[in-house]
Amino acid sequence: MAGYLGASPVPQSIQRRQTFTATAGQTTFNTTGYTDGNFIDVYLNGVKLVGGGTDYTASNGNDIVLATGASAGDVLDFSAINPLTNFLGQVEFADGSSSSPSISNIGDADTGFYFPSSNTIGFSTNGSARGFIETGGVLIGKSSFETFSSGYQGDGIELDVDGNARFTVDDGINLRLDRRSSSGPMIIMMKDGNVIGNMGIADNDNLYIANSDAADVGIKFNGDGNTISPCTATGANRGDAIDLGLSSSKFKDLYLSGGVVFGDAGGSGTSSSNTFDSYEEGTFTPSFTIVGDATGVAYVSREGHYTKIGRMVHIFMRISLSNNGTASGHVHLEGLPFSVGNVMSTTSIQGGVPVTFIGGTIGTSYSVNANPFEGTSTMKLYRQNLTDGTSNIQFTNNQAGNSFDFRLTAHYMTS
Repeated sequence: MAGYLGASPVPQSIQRRQTFTATAGQTTFNTTGYTDGNFIDVYLNGVKLVGGGTDYTASNGNDIVLATGASAGDVLDFSAINPLTNFLGQVEFADGSSSSPSISNIGDADTGFYFPSSNTIGFSTNGSARGFIETGGVLIGKSSFETFSSGYQGDGIELDVDGNARFTVDDGINLRLDRRSSSGPMIIMMKDGNVIGNMGIADNDNLYIANSDAADVGIKFNGDGNTISPCTATGANRGDAIDLGLSSSKFKDLYLSGGVVFGDAGGSGTSSSNTFDSYEEGTFTPSFTIVGDATGVAYVSREGHYTKIGRMVHIFMRISLSNNGTASGHVHLEGLPFSVGNVMSTTSIQGGVPVTFIGGTIGTSYSVNANPFEGTSTMKLYRQNLTDGTSNIQFTNNQAGNSFDFRLTAHYMTS
């Protein structure tokens, strides 16, 4: 049968001592306190007194009351064994080191706390320093704080007293956040105690960033759909509500490989596409040929400029000849910047425009039109007799003299 012989052992404790010099007839001595009157020692002039009312009584936790008054000048010594929880003093330890900390566990002497310098507490495991608590904050895995002037101070974590946290790692992940089970916020951002925004998970596997005020504005990154879309403060889809940029705060350039898809324009026609997928400005070099033959053709000047908006190509062209060549036949203007599309399926002639500011022609009383032909980079010239109204007559080298000169503004659809 387990048990003890004599009184039960006292829990972990400390011993407190006091000395008093008595006055004549003094019986009561007020101490700094004791927990149990059975665990105190009282000496009068070096002679140990017996408690329990024989020589003194100790019952109220503070006073020692002698059965007989002391004489003036008598010396009373008092010591008490009190539980450590009542310890009100200070324990001092040696500085120690990371390999031999001054506060450690029994059997694990190289793990614990030590004091490497003033106002600094270090902690170590397996004999190596792991972190420090100092006036500037807490360091884990490093020994000093980084500043703009000091630069890199090693890998680790810094939690400073100003509320800043820094995580430094060489060629690795700095911070890993893992929300379990449900979707929702993972980081909450606040200003003066008020929630301003959050970053979290929506739809189980999509990242979103949003503000949390009444405007409810955010963006969501959908990896499965390869999309970035507007969302609410909780990551839910939000359509037809959020603008991109402001009149006073515009984005600069937008680079796309696809297009911009608009809502339906609301016209009475049948829509085939709402995607604006191309815009380009540039120059091209037009050519004067006779049914593709440019033998002997010489130029004073020739130039072309274009703007392509979607499928629509707008061109500005001038050709000025010094020689119309040696071939005979229908005049073609070649070298358009984009091939002519098959817009009107019932004809290969995809529109037409008049040739303006024309000169150097042979003959009079006719106008000239330029017509883009499907599947080519060519416009063919036709004339209309202004005398009898005959139209769609081929404009040939017999009408285009050696000094043939014209300007042309036209548009056509590409494929």
